[in-house]
Amino acid sequence: GLICTRMQASLDGLGQLLNMLLDVSRLDANAVEVTRHPTSLAQLFAELDQAFHPLAQEKGLQLRVVSSSLWLDTDLTVLRRILANLLSNAVRYTHRGRVLLGCRPRGQEVEIQVWDQGIGIADEQREAIFEAFYQIGPSTALNHESHGMGLGLSIVKRSAQLLQAPLQVRSQPGRGSVFSIRVPRCA
Repeated sequence: GLICTRMQASLDGLGQLLNMLLDVSRLDANAVEVTRHPTSLAQLFAELDQAFHPLAQEKGLQLRVVSSSLWLDTDLTVLRRILANLLSNAVRYTHRGRVLLGCRPRGQEVEIQVWDQGIGIADEQREAIFEAFYQIGPSTALNHESHGMGLGLSIVKRSAQLLQAPLQVRSQPGRGSVFSIRVPRCA
């Protein structure tokens, strides 16, 4: 039973890695088409909440999703991938406390924010975290799922460039991080 479960986890991890590599190579080859449509933040946030709630709960973390009635003019698939990667990292690197997904209107744009109370990022690592295969410190978690592949933020950075959406990170080691991305609002 246990060996089967472990093998399944390894295969799942391998599948994830291959998908991410495919993502990166498609982003590198500019093979990702961006098509902007009116996109409901409420619906996107609800989907992400559903996807990440069980993961957060499993780790004893509180996931707070602060919904919004705003609409965006963006590519839903690309934006969903960015936020899913950010939430996945937030849950992975937070060992206690909470993760928050929310947004703030900023003029003609909306700034979507992912806050965590995780391990944080030192200033000198701020640029490096967006490189492919970069990982912050040794992971203390035992199950390899939580080690990640170090590809998530590389995908986030390239996807954000595709959307021409400014990406920012603010962080304090030991206190947590805030990743934010600015996306145009619907007229």
